[in-house]
Amino acid sequence: RRVLFRSNIESMESEINEYKELLKNEPICSITFNPLTTIIKENGKVKVVPCCGHIFKSDILDQWLSSKSTCPCCRQRVQRDRIILLKN
Repeated sequence: RRVLFRSNIESMESEINEYKELLKNEPICSITFNPLTTIIKENGKVKVVPCCGHIFKSDILDQWLSSKSTCPCCRQRVQRDRIILLKN
């Protein structure tokens, strides 16, 4: 049995609120949580899975899809020819 202290709960709530703020202000990679503008600036490529709207750093999604045919986050079936590539 695990005991949660108030300080742990407050810390988790704080972290959750930070991610919520990030999502309000700028889209982020669904795996790394890096802002998309940073990813595009550094690597130049971001991919969007249109069936669910999840966004990924291009090479992360490519690696996942090399062995699976679903979204890494929600497991919806992905049609590779419908993936949207965003680049700078």
